[in-house]
Amino acid sequence: MNDHGFAITSEERRRAFEAVVSASQFFRRELLRATGWPLEYVKESRIEQVLSEDSAWRVGFAPDTLTGLVDYLAAGGFAYSTMESAGLVRRVGQGDVMDRFRDQLVVVARDSKLHPTGFIGIGRDGRAQSLSPGTAIHQPSNVLFGIAEQLDLLREGAVPVIVDNLAARSLCRV
Repeated sequence: MNDHGFAITSEERRRAFEAVVSASQFFRRELLRATGWPLEYVKESRIEQVLSEDSAWRVGFAPDTLTGLVDYLAAGGFAYSTMESAGLVRRVGQGDVMDRFRDQLVVVARDSKLHPTGFIGIGRDGRAQSLSPGTAIHQPSNVLFGIAEQLDLLREGAVPVIVDNLAARSLCRV
């Protein structure tokens, strides 16, 4: 069914999760290569630790390209239909696809089982918003970001605090 009817096979679901993981790796690589506003935002927000290799936070950057992510995922063996099922691309014209997320810092959104399902974006203005559309694996009202990255703190008794942006999160360590 799909086309936002959301009925997909278990294999299609597995591949959609894998596509989100692969996309997060692409976005991470792009952040580590980036110059300009993404790095300025990270530094001005005093969250430079997210750039460290050993950081649990896998913040990334969706570059302002038409098909950078599409090309990366296609080279990794993902079909356009899988990219679309995962909410990573937009259909344009007669079967072509283009990157859905552009010129945004991105953080993985996870479901209750900690599966990566989509992305939260932070634009040049510093506002965080859900970037991923509703899909078979991603329902924006049922995801959190930062939960998997802070499981150790939660196990140690930390109290979760809901904040609206990544920079605010860095101020919540009490």
